[in-house]
Amino acid sequence: MSISSPLSTSPDPLRVRNHWERFRAASKITLAMAWPLVGARVSGALCMFAAMLMLARLGPSEVAACALVNSVLWFTVVSAWGLIYATGVLAGYHYGAKQNTEIGSVVRQSLLMGIIVGLPFPLLLWYIGPILIFLKQEPKLVKLAEEYLRGYAWSVTPVLWYITWTQFLTGISKQKLATVYNLLSSIVFLLIGYLLVFGNLGFHALGMFGMGLAYTINFVIWALILPLHCLIFKKYHCYKLFCLKGKFQFHYLRQLFNIGWPIYAMSIAELGALSVSTLMIGVLGEISLAAQQATLQINLIAFMVPFGIAQASMIVVSQELGKRNYAAIRDLGYAAMYLSVVATLLGALVYIIAPKFLISFYLGSKSAGNQTTIALSTSLLILTGIMNIPDGIRTVAVSALRGLRDTIVPMLVSVVLACALSLPIGYFLAFPMHMGVLGIRLGFVLTFLVSAIFLVFRWHRLSCPLMIGKIKDLHG
Repeated sequence: MSISSPLSTSPDPLRVRNHWERFRAASKITLAMAWPLVGARVSGALCMFAAMLMLARLGPSEVAACALVNSVLWFTVVSAWGLIYATGVLAGYHYGAKQNTEIGSVVRQSLLMGIIVGLPFPLLLWYIGPILIFLKQEPKLVKLAEEYLRGYAWSVTPVLWYITWTQFLTGISKQKLATVYNLLSSIVFLLIGYLLVFGNLGFHALGMFGMGLAYTINFVIWALILPLHCLIFKKYHCYKLFCLKGKFQFHYLRQLFNIGWPIYAMSIAELGALSVSTLMIGVLGEISLAAQQATLQINLIAFMVPFGIAQASMIVVSQELGKRNYAAIRDLGYAAMYLSVVATLLGALVYIIAPKFLISFYLGSKSAGNQTTIALSTSLLILTGIMNIPDGIRTVAVSALRGLRDTIVPMLVSVVLACALSLPIGYFLAFPMHMGVLGIRLGFVLTFLVSAIFLVFRWHRLSCPLMIGKIKDLHG
């Protein structure tokens, strides 16, 4: 028996025959969940952009070194975040099913997973320098990247805990509160970074190391404040977040792993491919590497819009699954894809109309030494805007499928395409065809297009109410 949903104007959503009205309702629900998440993602990206502007004041070598830093973090730490994002799927499901105490068990197991996952990273990041040298990166840039990563090394578990708490809040439809904390976190991070990088107010100027250390200090603070918030306010007590009596319910750890490891593997494949492409670009020289870093940093802000929409889709789909409201789920997925297409088309238009204006914020248009990098970055940014359209569609489709707990097939698609299509095509276009960094980016455009087509077809098949009804219940 279906539980009433806000998607429907009657107790049974199957009786609503006007598909346009259902689609509009689905769009409103997705937007209500998405706009705070988009705000949080955009603020985080702007925060990283501001941090890069700070480091750019230290010199162009620091900018190029940040590309190495990002490639290392994407392939290691950021990929591990996928294991914790499963918290939002489970929290949303149990919230929809009105199983409050189960949510507390999920959160506790997610915090435990954060400890387990975070253990190896400090050692890896502290001694990453020889690995980068082995991969033929410039020693000067490696030294700068190593400084940043040594300051960052101890932040991994606090970041994973922070993600657990924000995923919990989002799963119970407190996404606005999660956004407020994200905004506050960004402000505190930039303030600490400013003090430590440049040595203001009596602090020593620590440069790249200072920015990495600011990241660690900031997330230690917020990993403590968020649970304190939930402890103080009584409305969160129904979830039994801090109850350690009785069985510890390790089966939720297994569920988090079962949902999270394909997300992790998918992140490894995609971010690993991006990291390898950055290393290939590093062979092309500092100008290509700086253009890669500038365009990716600018695009990081724009792509947070479809990324936030995708996360909203995952949560609302999982909530409706928990309510057993199967008829509403397909509309939610397609509404999110439509919103993503609109957002990425507008973003591509901005990239085409004003690429130099955007690049100038990062590299500075008045510097004569930057003109070659700016020219290359301009072409690369326009191509990136085109890439975002299929990338946004496939990102939403993947997240909606995660809401249905379908993670393995999307993971296999990403692994196969990332390894068998994007990098070989990018390498061929970049080196034998002499297209340089533009060829590498074009390889990703083709990969995302093929992936988007496949995943949309899969969503259409699995989101059929009869098909969803066959999905095994989490307690089955």
